[in-house]
Amino acid sequence: MPSKPKQLTSPYGTGNGAVFFESRVQASFVALMMAGGMCPGLDGCRITKVSAQNRYLRAQVDDVLVHATHLASNRQVRFYGQIKHRPAIRIKDRQFLQVIADAWIDFNNKDVFDRSCDVIALITGPLSEKEGREVRDLLELARQAGSSQTFFTQVKLAYFTSAGVRSRLDVFEHAIGNAKGRKPGKEEIFEFLKCFRLLGFDFDIQAGVSQALVQSLIGLATQKDPADVWRQIHDHVQHSAPHAGEFIADHMPFGIAELFPSGSIKSTAVITGWPFVPSPPQSKKAQRATVEVALGLLGGWEENAPGDADVISNLSQLTLDEWQERTREIWKDSAGPLDQQDGRWRCKDHRAYLQSIGTKVTSEHLAVLRPRVLQVLKEVVEEPESTDIESLFKRDRPRPQYSYLVREGLAESLAMLGSEPEAFPTLPSGLSERFATEIVRELLHDAEWKLWSALNPFLPLLAEAAPNAFLDCVERMIDGDSKVFATLCSKEGDGFFGTSRITGLLWAMETLAWPKEHFNKAVRVLAKLATQDPGGRIANRPANSLATILLPWLPKTLATDKQRRSAVKNIARDLPTVGWRLLLDLLPESRTSSSMSRKPQWRNWLPEVQDKGVPMGQYWDDSRAYSEMVVTLVGDSVDRLTTLISKYAFLSPIAKSQLLTIVTSNDTMKLSEEVRQDIWTALNKLSALHRGFRTPYAWKLTDEELVEIDAAADRVKPTKPEVRYQRLFSGDEYALFRFNRHEDLESLVNVHRSEAVLELLKAGGLELMARFAMLVKNPWQLGLTLASIPDFAHDDQIIPKMISSKHENVRVMAGAFAFLRIRKQGWGWFDTHITTRTNKSVLARLLAFLPFTDDAWQRATNLLGAKEGEYWQSVNPHPYDKHQDIAFALDKLIDSGRSGAALKCLGSMAILEKPIPHAVALHPGRI
Repeated sequence: MPSKPKQLTSPYGTGNGAVFFESRVQASFVALMMAGGMCPGLDGCRITKVSAQNRYLRAQVDDVLVHATHLASNRQVRFYGQIKHRPAIRIKDRQFLQVIADAWIDFNNKDVFDRSCDVIALITGPLSEKEGREVRDLLELARQAGSSQTFFTQVKLAYFTSAGVRSRLDVFEHAIGNAKGRKPGKEEIFEFLKCFRLLGFDFDIQAGVSQALVQSLIGLATQKDPADVWRQIHDHVQHSAPHAGEFIADHMPFGIAELFPSGSIKSTAVITGWPFVPSPPQSKKAQRATVEVALGLLGGWEENAPGDADVISNLSQLTLDEWQERTREIWKDSAGPLDQQDGRWRCKDHRAYLQSIGTKVTSEHLAVLRPRVLQVLKEVVEEPESTDIESLFKRDRPRPQYSYLVREGLAESLAMLGSEPEAFPTLPSGLSERFATEIVRELLHDAEWKLWSALNPFLPLLAEAAPNAFLDCVERMIDGDSKVFATLCSKEGDGFFGTSRITGLLWAMETLAWPKEHFNKAVRVLAKLATQDPGGRIANRPANSLATILLPWLPKTLATDKQRRSAVKNIARDLPTVGWRLLLDLLPESRTSSSMSRKPQWRNWLPEVQDKGVPMGQYWDDSRAYSEMVVTLVGDSVDRLTTLISKYAFLSPIAKSQLLTIVTSNDTMKLSEEVRQDIWTALNKLSALHRGFRTPYAWKLTDEELVEIDAAADRVKPTKPEVRYQRLFSGDEYALFRFNRHEDLESLVNVHRSEAVLELLKAGGLELMARFAMLVKNPWQLGLTLASIPDFAHDDQIIPKMISSKHENVRVMAGAFAFLRIRKQGWGWFDTHITTRTNKSVLARLLAFLPFTDDAWQRATNLLGAKEGEYWQSVNPHPYDKHQDIAFALDKLIDSGRSGAALKCLGSMAILEKPIPHAVALHPGRI
């Protein structure tokens, strides 16, 4: 039989392709080293040495070991890479389990690995989009979290992470447990994930993105053919790596080393902050271009600010005199870009000017700009603790070195660089955006409250410059242990000169809530800020910003209605206190006006034509959804239940039914009558309000709904009279009888009060009445009602017994009783029921409740004797009877040190046209 031909198999099918993939990855690190590039997986670190197959160094992760130097701190760090072409991040994948097992050994070997700076990476070929994204999201969460508690809390929050991310955490937990031999602790998992990286390369194809990027970097560093140089480096690494080769720039073969004479590329100066080297003398045209670029990047300055002169000198390479000469030439042109007043210079339209000079901005300009921006925006000036006007104008008050104009101008330039990279075509692709992102991260990463406060006016600009970096830094600030936001809130000033330190942050978040891609994170951050907000006088608060963004009738975001409802639902579930307040604000009629929110100034996020509102159908859909959400947050809180009853008319039919179910539930009926009375009173007020409307408003409850409300009120109605009748002495009792078409509402309420008092007396006498007085909010009205009861003949049990009670409400009730008795029966009633045997202090207390007349003053003098002063110390004067000797009372109040009460008497004497006593007129200092 003829032999069958062999079946063809690709190199990756036989396993040989994985070897090629590994050698290309190793070669890419060597190429980065030669070109002066940065190490992937390490932030701001330049490669100094690369080695392969490092098992002899007792490293288990041995495919590639990269030594690098952190440019900011000059610290030496290491990158351990294990290269696997096609692993699967799953519990049953043997390759992945072995990688984690090796990584766990190195992670716990202090001789090999430093947890504070080194990293371990799994380097793979292209993974599935879902798998790669979920693992990277998990690792980034661990990297940004301040503690294991914060990390695991964030992973568990449904709106914060997806179910896929949570499943990847389970995979890592299983793999670490498999390597450790037992279940790992949360702190161990967290620390490991912080040091672990997942890097994807597509070196398994010839013309992949990774190879193109490496060759592009080589092209920036050498004049030779990048593809040929890449082949030379790859061939050298492919032959040396199996023998545990080490690759150092100075020890590379001469044929390769001579191709990289400088060992770096020019654009890295922007990242590293290398100092600017002055170029040879320029022509006038070139000098003018330099001035124009410096002017555009500055945006504004003050002549008298010493720091501004330093920034100008560094950006323009000119002395201050030369700079002023050049800029005044530009200013003389009335149609030019500059405006000046009293030595304060600014671009008339900074954005337009930056667009006009964008083609002249180079990488070298950014290299010089970077340290200046950080130096200027990091300036913190100690502010005086006092905010009074005297401290604001003290000569020795600390002054900022840099002017507000230069700080604002540099922040605007950052916003322009980050938001419109196409305006700077001469810069390498992505450089302007990366520049803005790195500046924002370095400014705000772990910044203290003083720096956040100093940057407050410019935070919206920084947010537009680098939205993702800004959101990450704010969320890190909230989740950290430093309580930066709470400290900023506590620094809110009092008085006319009081200022807020959080408005800039809130405006930044409002700005970032406009685009769909940043909406969810911006809203989540605002909700977290609201949990830390202690409140204050100023209306700019996180909760108000949230409500403004999400208002159903005028939302300040381009997010879809589905996105908005989902965001509110997540807040209500994960932060119920914030969610409760937010949902109340979003109900119809809760907010009849909007304070508006900040719009993006530099990002083209908004359409040119914006709708003034939303379709009515969408508005009612949102309102229905929010009303049904808010009912779920009532829980076992009576306060929330009564609050929602007052908003019953604005709920959807489903939400109304759910609320009444809660009101009449067995759990509600198990509450004490003292607690249920608040629910009963709220239902009665709701019913009275809607029965009192003569006009059938659109939101007025129907008769059928009112019947349901009344039935629910009857079910929760208290049976004890001392509980049931508290509402008649609450200060808001008239609202209970609005639906009655009674000509004199006050007399109707008084009838109900009298009936309540009679029932209380019948049920428990004066003892029950005293207990009832302790419970009501208006005991004075209770005393007046008791004194109005016909045939009540127990005055001796009230006076002086109750006036000497230890409870303030009982004393007030007895005082009101005596007050009305004297009004009706005269002072003879007092003389009949009060004897000289009554305790002097009690007697003084009683007299203080009685009418402020000559009769009271005379009895205070006669009955109290040496303790007369106690009366004048406690009485609340009402000196408006023209028949009284107010001058006598005035003199007594002055002697008792009652300046405020004495002035009240003086005012009354002026109104009644009574003469001012000579002693007071001649010696006003007595008051």
